Amino acid sequence: MGQLNYLADLDLSNNQLTGQIPSQLADLPRLGFLTLNDNQLTGCIPRNAQYWIRDDGLLSLKECD
Repeated sequence: MGQLNYLADLDLSNNQLTGQIPSQLADLPRLGFLTLNDNQLTGCIPRNAQYWIRDDGLLSLKECD
C-alpha cells in the first residue's frame, strides 16, 4: 500500500474492516482524503501535513505520534 504514490482519495468506509490501520498511509505523498468510518479498526491514524483524515465515527482513534 505504501507504493501508491499517486493515490489522492481513499474511501474504505462501511467495509467491516478489522485490525490495525496501516502505518504506510503516512508515506503517501498525494493522499488528500482518507475515510475509514464504520469499520472495526484499531491503532492510530497516521497524520502528517500532506493529508487530512475525515474522522466521522473515528473519535476513539488517536493520531500517531
